[in-house]
Amino acid sequence: MQYFKIQETTVATSPFETARVNAIRWVVGNIPRNASVADLNCTLIYVHPDDTIDDMLYSYVLYLPKSVLDIWLDDGVIDDYIITESNGSFIKE
Repeated sequence: MQYFKIQETTVATSPFETARVNAIRWVVGNIPRNASVADLNCTLIYVHPDDTIDDMLYSYVLYLPKSVLDIWLDDGVIDDYIITESNGSFIKE
């Protein structure tokens, strides 16, 4: 499973529950040539020191604009976009 690490934080998963997370994995759906937007499905996970994973703690969708799709040569571009769109909620390690 591919993911990128973030500084550990607690997120609200419902009005009454929270979860500790320290990584994000993402999947981009089918992207047709010259697409102007693409769905970016993000899942917050927790990776334990022994590399076991608590998966699917919280999921959400972002929309990648054409400006990001046009420069997507490396997955770090998508990682940085997720961090930017999170309004300071996550800090990439």
